[in-house]
Amino acid sequence: MAGARALFPDPAALGAAAERGREQQKTNEACDSSAHGRDLIAAHALCHGRPVMHGEDAREAIARLEDEIESLMTRRERCRKLSRAAKIAILAGAAWLVCTLIGFVYFWPSLFLAALAAVIAGIVLLGSNATTWEQTDAAIEKASAARADLIGEIELRVVDDGVKQVH
Repeated sequence: MAGARALFPDPAALGAAAERGREQQKTNEACDSSAHGRDLIAAHALCHGRPVMHGEDAREAIARLEDEIESLMTRRERCRKLSRAAKIAILAGAAWLVCTLIGFVYFWPSLFLAALAAVIAGIVLLGSNATTWEQTDAAIEKASAARADLIGEIELRVVDDGVKQVH
């Protein structure tokens, strides 16, 4: 019988563990309803193309999206620069290979292999960079569309037509 008690936990201990679990669940639910939880839900929704506003000011969400678009534009600019560098590496490596094969320059095995490596590395970099560039463009389009949707949801007020303009 002593062995059976060791295998099966005490019912009182099980009840206490269940109560702690319920308290933890209530704490988690309280955290989810907090402002931080709403921000996480809204950020997750915006990343997946579903602008969800849980009492959040739309202008703040638009500002956040504009910051995201700006960082994505910076990433796209880096992709453009990497693409240019990859094309230069391919061109320089191919030019050295051709010059070596034609006989314009003396054949040095180390330079020949470096030129071959530059061509291969440039091709690989160009391919992977193209994928990143396409994904960044898609993310920019998605964020811009979400921003446009949020701007469309704002109730804009009309400026008084009776105000004299100096211009």
